[in-house]
Amino acid sequence: ADSVASALTLARDRRYDLWLIDAHLPDGCGSHLLARLHELHPGTPAIAHTADAGAIPRLTAEGFPDVMIKPLSALDLQRHVRR
Repeated sequence: ADSVASALTLARDRRYDLWLIDAHLPDGCGSHLLARLHELHPGTPAIAHTADAGAIPRLTAEGFPDVMIKPLSALDLQRHVRR
């Protein structure tokens, strides 16, 4: 999904094993999207990704158990998903 709106539409139609959410979306922020997604599917884990390393404390406080910093390699992504 490329926006909050499209992510919510997809989440209404199916379940996902994991959400990978950009902290800054064209129509909102990743933290607000996570809160809305957890209303639909409370147990689904999520990982945030951002280019702003200073945002890690805020994102974890807002519900992301893991945050990846961009740019990231395929190996970094795999490591985070496995956790």
